[in-house]
Amino acid sequence: MNYSEMVGRYAAKIEWSKKPMGWTTASMIEYGRNHPKWLIQHKNANYIPKRGDIFLWRGHTGVVIEYDEQNDIVTTIEAISSTVNNEKPVNDNGIFRERKPDIHLRGVIKMKFKRTDYHLLGHSPKLCYFYSFAVHYTKK
Repeated sequence: MNYSEMVGRYAAKIEWSKKPMGWTTASMIEYGRNHPKWLIQHKNANYIPKRGDIFLWRGHTGVVIEYDEQNDIVTTIEAISSTVNNEKPVNDNGIFRERKPDIHLRGVIKMKFKRTDYHLLGHSPKLCYFYSFAVHYTKK
């Protein structure tokens, strides 16, 4: 399952849609643009994400599960397949330590990131927006 499929399944699980949406991240952004009463974009850079919001930026998305206001940290669940390369870090004496193994991210994971900072490689806070699902179809 990729990240947009995970969010589509989430939309069905919370009964916002009758079945999982077959979205890509680009089509979610377009849907929000074309149907702002159903997928509400929060354009204010000071918006505080709520549990259940989703974030969209360029080619990635996920669901907000928590926000730590004191530290301005957003916790999300995301479906991801990526490898983080650990370079040789330098200790206080300027001596290289042993190289740490690469971190392989696979499947649905929990991520934490600073709300106004970079999230993944290529992420720009200026291009990342939080969205809220509007009234669920079962609640009309």
